[in-house]
Amino acid sequence: MDPFDTIDIAEGVVRVKPDRPLEEVIQSLSGINPDASALCLSGYDDCGMADDPDDWSFVDTLIPYLSRLRNVRTLQLDDMAWKELSPTARSFILTHFRSLTALRFKTADMLSSNQLLRVLDAFPSLSTLVLDSVDAEVHNHTTQQITRETPLRLNHLRIQPWAWHRPLCQWILGSRGDNLYIDTAMFNWTGSAGAKPDLVVGFIRDLAPHLKQLTMDWCIPLKSFANKYANHLLANAPNTNDGYGFRVGTSTPFDASRFEEDMLEDDEEEPDKAVLQARLLRTDEPSGPDSCRRAIEYISHPIQSAIEDIDAFVIWNNNIVDTFMIRVLCQLVNLRTTVFRIMIAVKDWTHFETVDWPALDIVLSSVPDYGVPAQSRDFAILLSGPWSNNEVARRKLMSKLPKVAECGLFAFEGDNDHTRWAMRGLYDRY
Repeated sequence: MDPFDTIDIAEGVVRVKPDRPLEEVIQSLSGINPDASALCLSGYDDCGMADDPDDWSFVDTLIPYLSRLRNVRTLQLDDMAWKELSPTARSFILTHFRSLTALRFKTADMLSSNQLLRVLDAFPSLSTLVLDSVDAEVHNHTTQQITRETPLRLNHLRIQPWAWHRPLCQWILGSRGDNLYIDTAMFNWTGSAGAKPDLVVGFIRDLAPHLKQLTMDWCIPLKSFANKYANHLLANAPNTNDGYGFRVGTSTPFDASRFEEDMLEDDEEEPDKAVLQARLLRTDEPSGPDSCRRAIEYISHPIQSAIEDIDAFVIWNNNIVDTFMIRVLCQLVNLRTTVFRIMIAVKDWTHFETVDWPALDIVLSSVPDYGVPAQSRDFAILLSGPWSNNEVARRKLMSKLPKVAECGLFAFEGDNDHTRWAMRGLYDRY
């Protein structure tokens, strides 16, 4: 269970936010319960982006009061501009709460991958990691940070659309081998430039041997990166490179001063300056077509998977990308998989007819039957839309997938929960 699902309304949570005079905040903390197990540390609503600089020294002022907390296991950072904190404040958070088991970045500007990974490394007992909205635009992490061998065993991992970062995924995987285990992962994807297809597909592929349950929700907005390069996910895509991304020519002189203000005094140091330069300039970041080709390459080989439960929800918006992602999920099915449910949400019956059902029929009918008894498995394809009769929806769905129906591996279901399609509004802003 995600401990952050109820933290906003839970009692006994210590909440710190500079939304009132500092004297009042201090007064509220004067009687702090030292055994409180949860802390919500919030900054300013503009997260350091206002024209007039916010005064982040309030955190330093509150350290004597927060230091009384001796049993915090859950920490939520919200509206946090990490760079604006003093080195003392950053150090306090990373050392005093070292026994954390649950960490959530609700809205956090971490400035750089180095600082983001410093925070993650500071809490070796993490069992829950939730990333809702995280900015770490500057890539200045060290090789050591992304090759950790220390155990990482999470009960719950959640990555939302604004939290995908290549260094983050590299940190999770590291060089942990069998020291990596995740019980439940929940991923939300909008096909943004920060979450290119190769990153998401490659991460899922590499995580699959160490993961028990996967929930994957996605919708590809029309203005998204993935929508722009969708055609490159086709097998016959032209082998071209449009240069999109962060590629810099080898003759481009490196001006270290460009990045000085993004380097903090408590950054971990990368000893190989050439490696650091390449990361700062993103010379290895794939272009749009390259990312798609890598994603295709990833699924052209069998995926080693131990996932037992796969639950997918897609608001259908792009035949190519959506079918491709379902193909990825189908490759995760293995002899341990007892649950595989895919819900496809459409706007109406007109939209329903635009789905590339023949392509889906081929993909879904390719899922192997490992002989798990029908009574012991829950394999289902669900169609969600604004109809009154779910049985009609079930029959129409079944008629569109004759090969799948013939295999008999999946059940077919209709769903008319109006909130499914309404969720699209949450995606369109990305």
